[in-house]
This record gives sequence, structure tokens and C-alpha cells, in this order.
Amino acid sequence: MSASDPLARARHAWMKKDAAATLVAAQPHSASPDPQVRAQALVLCGQAVHHIGRPAEAVRLLRLALAAAPKRAETWSAIATLMARSGSTADAIAAWTQAARLAPHTVAPWLALADLHAEADHPQRAAEAVHQARLRAPHRADLARREVEHLRAAGQSEAAHQRVLDAIQRFPTDVDLHLLAAEDLSAMGRRDDGLAHLDRAVAADPQSVVARSRRANHYIQTRRLDAAQADVDVVLAREPGNPRARLQQARLALVRRDHDRAATLLEPLLADPTLLGSDNRGQALLYRAELHAHADDPEGEWADLCAGQAALAEAQLARGEDGSGYLATVGRRAARLAPNGPVVAAARTWPTRAPGDAALADRPPVFMFGFPRSGTTLAERILGAHPALTATDELNLLGAVFRGIVEDFDGTAPEDLTEAQVRHLRQAFTAKARRAGFDPARTRLIDKNPLNFVFIDIVRRVFPDAPVVMILRDPRDCVWSAFRQAFEPNPALVLTRDLAGAARLYRDTLDLWQLGRQLPGLRLTEVHYEHLIADFDTGARRLVAAAGEAWHPDVSAFHTHLGHAYVRTPSFAAVGRKVDRTRLGRWHRHAERMATVQPLLEPYIQAYGVATVAPELVP
Repeated sequence: MSASDPLARARHAWMKKDAAATLVAAQPHSASPDPQVRAQALVLCGQAVHHIGRPAEAVRLLRLALAAAPKRAETWSAIATLMARSGSTADAIAAWTQAARLAPHTVAPWLALADLHAEADHPQRAAEAVHQARLRAPHRADLARREVEHLRAAGQSEAAHQRVLDAIQRFPTDVDLHLLAAEDLSAMGRRDDGLAHLDRAVAADPQSVVARSRRANHYIQTRRLDAAQADVDVVLAREPGNPRARLQQARLALVRRDHDRAATLLEPLLADPTLLGSDNRGQALLYRAELHAHADDPEGEWADLCAGQAALAEAQLARGEDGSGYLATVGRRAARLAPNGPVVAAARTWPTRAPGDAALADRPPVFMFGFPRSGTTLAERILGAHPALTATDELNLLGAVFRGIVEDFDGTAPEDLTEAQVRHLRQAFTAKARRAGFDPARTRLIDKNPLNFVFIDIVRRVFPDAPVVMILRDPRDCVWSAFRQAFEPNPALVLTRDLAGAARLYRDTLDLWQLGRQLPGLRLTEVHYEHLIADFDTGARRLVAAAGEAWHPDVSAFHTHLGHAYVRTPSFAAVGRKVDRTRLGRWHRHAERMATVQPLLEPYIQAYGVATVAPELVP
């Protein structure tokens, strides 16, 4: 035993979690006349008896330790740890708070508090605790990252991003911080700025698998395929079996239309069902389905589509998100839009111009809607080639309005919004655009987010001056294409995991649209995708006129102006090519299976089917 530390043997035993030896070494000192030694011995004994399954006795011993030395931070820390293990979160938080007060320069109590607050689903408090830890250990970049994670969980995205930028000033070569900055900027729509941080992450660690992989994804979506391949090659040189990089290789081969190479790359990935997680396996199966389509193998295509969509939906379904809640919301909103409902009557009295001094009154946005895969991405890029207009690539600026209604006005119905509230909501829309790097004072923005047409009453009330462009397409092409896409998970698009769900989504949302399109004062233009295909020049001119702009020749050559603009939707490769008829009627190869959903779609096939709107395109 050390003369300077009478409890050295007990501490050594406890480090090895040898409870019996800890008790033997510590118990003789639990009655020491020195209160500090007595408290330390009682804490060791308490930890040991808790370890062997005697929690009540552990609590008693720790209380004795506290009585012996009430201002000893280590005692409070031990109590906090025991309380946390016993599930007494509130008591554990109180004890760690005391430990932090008694050891003001120590990091551990604050990190423990952060963990407890996070487990209790209080991310804002967790972020505040980590911030206190950062003040005490400013040299630790990992604490900056932890604070950002908690701020994000608390919905404080702007504060989280500012923390990242501040931390980068202190830790300019920290790869993870640059990756966090890139994530934030991408979510804001500032993807070029995000790429700059990916570049800095790679520069800081040229062998970083994560940084290279994420940058490769960015390059693919911006059609810089050689640059993407270079990043993937670096990852595979370091980790030849990396499944994500191998999947990216296959994707690159598909985009380049090198089908044989894509097949060679995909087969070993799919041969081992444990190699890829459910999301990546779903992607791989959909890639192989595309190869089956190219090889005129509809049975193989169908099998891979079904298996791929099941894999992609697995996580959402496990959380109970099957799309039924979204359809119920659509049903309720449709009821409000009924001819005898509250919205139509109110809309007759709504202004048809923006309130005085309202944001964007001189440059109203253009809203573009349509069922997913109806051609909205193509139409947005055509219109966005006009010098007076700017595409925002599904940034969902309108989402800031929805959020403002819920958070600032307690979900006030559109018919009850005041003019002052409308001004506030337009300002929220503008602020989100500016955060994304757009300047609405210099250009008119195209806010394209397909299914946002279910909120057409909000658009009519808040933006009475804004043109609305609805893109319509043969329902069978929409539903088939939606079923075969790997959409990012959300409450609506989880329905496209099978044909029946995709058809229900189409029917219910288009039923709502038939009501919403009749709102008095709506500045609406409906454009058929098939018309763009049949007569591009006329269709493009119709889009420009709908936006309220004069014709400009750049629109005709939209595909040459796209450059390396980021396109986040599945259409990222196609929008860079000229419009052609190969985009039509792909559902025909699976006509038997499409027949199972035909009754749901029939009214809209009669209204929007290619034979009706563009018979010259029917083979």
C-alpha cells in the first residue's frame, strides 16, 4: 500500500472491476478519522457493492460518503453514475450538476449531463451542457462536433451551422467539421459552397474515405463523371472492398451507359445479402432493374424493382411510416377545398395582389408543381435558363411558409391569416432563399417541389401575385416512373414502394388538385409534359409566358446552359440532354401489371393520357 495513498490497492482492484478485492482493500478505511479518506473508501465500497447487485446498500454507502465530505466532487460523480445506472435520470442530473459546481474546471460532469439530457430527449439542454464542456476544453474539436449534433437535434440548424463555422476557424484542418459544414450548406441549397468544404476536407486528409465518397456523390449529381471516378478510385485503392465505393462505381457505369461494366460491378455486390445495408441494397437492385430494362427483360426488371423498393422502405415501415398518415392529411385538405367549404368562399374575397411593402412584391416567385416524375425537373430547368429566373432545385422555399404558419401562428388556417401575417410569411420565404445563397432582389425564383400543390390554398393566400405552373403527364408514366425511382424517404413517397401505393398517392393528390385548381384568383397555367415532347418550342414558350416573362433564346438551349449545376432529383442525368420521345410510354412494357391499378387511374387517364393530350405521340 502506498504511504501517500492508503486506498491505492482498492483503486487498482476497482480498475479491474474486481468487486470483492475492492471491498477487502477499501473497507478498513471506511471508518478512517480522515473524512476525505473515509469518503473515498465509502465511494469505492459503494461502487463495488452496486457492481455485485446490491443497489440499496450502494446508495446507503454513498450517502455516508456524502455526509463525510459533502463538497467532494468525486462523491457526487459516483452518486450520479449510480443514479443513472439505476434509471433515476432526474437524480443523476442533479448529482452531476453538483459535481460540475464543485469541480468548475472539469469537463466530465458536463459531458455526462449532455448524455443524460440527450437520453431524456432534451437536445437543447444537451447542447448547452456540451457548450460548457467546450469552454473548459477549447482544444477539443470533438466537443464542437458533439454540440453541433445536439443543436441539430434541437432544430437549431442556423445555430448549429454557426458553431461549425466558428469551430473551423479554430480547427481549420479538421475533416469532420468540414463534412458537417458541407452537410449544412447542401441542406440550405448552397451546394457549391458545400463542395468547397468537401475540397478542404480532402485537402486536409487526401485518404479520407468519407470525404472522397461524399465528394464523388456531388460530382455525379453535377455530371462531372471523371472527377467522381477519380475520388472513387482513391477510396478503392485504400479499401478495395468498400461496398459504398463499389456501388458508386456501378452507378457511374450506368450514367455513362456502360451497361456491361455496370452488370459486372453489381453482381458481386448483390450476391452477398449481408454486404450492403438495406438502403444501399435497394439502390443496387434498382440499378440492376435498369439493366434488365435495357436488356428487354421485363420479368427480371419487375423482380428487382419489387425487391429494391422493399429494401428502401424497410426502415420507414419499421418506424410505422407507411404513408397512410399523409393520405389522411390529403383527404382532410381536400375536404376544406370542396366547393361549399371554407376556403373557396374566403378566396373570393382575398386580394389578388401582394400586400403593400410585402417581400417580393416586385419579383414574385414562380411556383411549379406536379406529381413526382411528371416532368417538373425538366420544366424547371427549361424555365430556369431564362436570365430573369433562377431554378432552386427543390429547395422547398415554401416550406418556410408552412413552418411559419405552424410555429408563429399556431397553425392558423389560410382564410384566417391577416395581412400582417402574410407579410411575415413572405419574409420567411425570402429569408430562407437568402440563407441558401439566392438574392430575390436580383432574380425571380422558381420554387419547384412537386407535391406542394396539396397546399395550393396557402399559396393562393400568401402569394396572390405569384404564377403557378402545374405540370401534368400521363398518369401511367407518372406512377410507373415513381415506382421505379429510389426517392429520398419521406411520409408521402414511401407510398411509391409498390404500384398500388403509387397509384393511390396519384389518385388522392390529383383529386385534391381538381378542387384546388378552381380557387378564385389563382394565377394558374397547366402544361402537359407530352406537349413539351411533341413541340418543344411551343411548350417552352408557354412556360415562359406562364411565368410572366418575355421570350429569351437561352430557353431553347437550356441543356447547354446547365453546366455543372447540381440536380438532386433522379432526373439529374436526363436534364442535361435534349428532349426526346424516349421518355414516353415506358409503362407499356409492364402493361399487365399496370392494369391492376388502371381502375384507380382511369379518370385521369381519360383527362391526361397521352392519347388524349398528344395523340400524335401514340405509336
